[in-house]
Amino acid sequence: MFSLNDHFVTVLFDSRADFSFISTKFAPLLNVKPSIVNPGHVIEVADGKKVEVDRGIHNCKLELGSSLFSINLIPLGHGSFDVIVGMDWLSQHKAVIVCHDKVVEIPVEDGRILRVHGERAVGITKALKSAKEEEPKLNDIPVVREFEDLFLEDLSGLPP
Repeated sequence: MFSLNDHFVTVLFDSRADFSFISTKFAPLLNVKPSIVNPGHVIEVADGKKVEVDRGIHNCKLELGSSLFSINLIPLGHGSFDVIVGMDWLSQHKAVIVCHDKVVEIPVEDGRILRVHGERAVGITKALKSAKEEEPKLNDIPVVREFEDLFLEDLSGLPP
């Protein structure tokens, strides 16, 4: 969570998004009226649909750590995140996404690198690693039941 115009928002840094977006359910909370930009401009959204976009919210203040950035946002959809920071902002700020470490590195004016760390699902990962799947029994698989003489008694892996 970060601050956008003094409101806490959930943020996704998305290198596959060409533009930066704000959820249409969150946008009204900013008390800023979107202005008309590029009438008739069409973008393709994640599900492949084409959407006409003619409004934007300019110069929002996104606070990341102790740094304050300006960001232009397009009101669109009701996604899982309040704000999606896309390539327009990421490239303008020469940001680097380090996927393996779940870190976004953003150079700031004084020469430092601001590192924004993503959430880690440590508990969930451990639970998934420790979960043990029950091995199927031959009688549970319809194809095996129908052709019993063709299958080995052990289904622990791929056939030789």
